[in-house]
Amino acid sequence: MMARSTLMRAVVPLAMVVTAVTAAATVTSTPALAKARHKPETLEHALVHWVNVQRQHKGLPALSPAADLTAAAHRHTAQMAKTGHVAHNPTLGKEVHGWLSLGEDVGSAATLKDLEQAFLADAHDRANLLGPGFRHIGVGTKVRNGLLYVTVVTRRPAVASPG
Repeated sequence: MMARSTLMRAVVPLAMVVTAVTAAATVTSTPALAKARHKPETLEHALVHWVNVQRQHKGLPALSPAADLTAAAHRHTAQMAKTGHVAHNPTLGKEVHGWLSLGEDVGSAATLKDLEQAFLADAHDRANLLGPGFRHIGVGTKVRNGLLYVTVVTRRPAVASPG
């Protein structure tokens, strides 16, 4: 598997962290991907759970799903799957509100496990998923032509969340 990552930080008081991962994997048809075509929310819930397990291992609080982040992740993932091109959402900071910092991990691979491994293998991706200030998460998944496309958005709120 090959992964490519970039980190961009806005030069403004409110930092926006955006990270991309492209995981290239051999395309194979798997029962999990066939099932995902009918129930993508199952993959999304699995990914949120996996992120929270990784955070728990580090003694960090779980991320709470946020409707605005999830909607942005769905829209962006659908666009990536439509074009077959994995890229950042250049308007993410304008699509969601109430953030001090945002993290975005995007990728495509044959399986969710491949993407999870790629996200953990890169320091910038781990920072987005395991950032101690992040409190919210939104995930979008889409399967197209045997590839799973994923967008994970994390947010550190401008106002501290309780807990």
